[in-house]
Amino acid sequence: MQPVRIIDTNFNLIAEIDDYESLIWTRRWHKPGEFELHINANKQNTGALQKGRLLLAGDKAGFILHRELKQGNTEQIMVKGTSLASVAGRRITVPPVGYAYDRVNANAETIMKGYVTRNCITPAEIDRTISNLVVAANQNRGEKIVYQTRYKQLDEELEKISLVSGLGWDVRLDWQAMQWVFDVFAGRDL
Repeated sequence: MQPVRIIDTNFNLIAEIDDYESLIWTRRWHKPGEFELHINANKQNTGALQKGRLLLAGDKAGFILHRELKQGNTEQIMVKGTSLASVAGRRITVPPVGYAYDRVNANAETIMKGYVTRNCITPAEIDRTISNLVVAANQNRGEKIVYQTRYKQLDEELEKISLVSGLGWDVRLDWQAMQWVFDVFAGRDL
């Protein structure tokens, strides 16, 4: 059984758990994934499983969004959440100042990374910045397309571009650099 770690959004380790009943992690190619953890309530460090914290399992990381105590033969805690990629759902796409739409004519990766940069990392309104989020280097993958957006959920727009281009996207945790890294991925033809 792979141990899971619980950290806060400032990258402070809160606890480690290696004795849980089950962990189901669903990865998604075109949108954020989710996870569900079940553990006996009497086991060590279960109090650390709180909403708003991050759960790490190997190379996967996600936000804890729901905690529920279930009664039965034994008390069980069920924790649910979404992958770090769900951070994109916290922002809408705001057009550049003086424009009705944020319209881009480029390859799919450039468009996706541009929208994340303009709406999460260096937005016109500084209070819309998501701290710790960075964008991986652009490799100009995907076909050239024209795309425009205006006041739409960023994660939904990324999903649409992903579906059209076939490229996947995710946000991974870089613990050493204390960053969340947005990146785009090309599939392999097996």
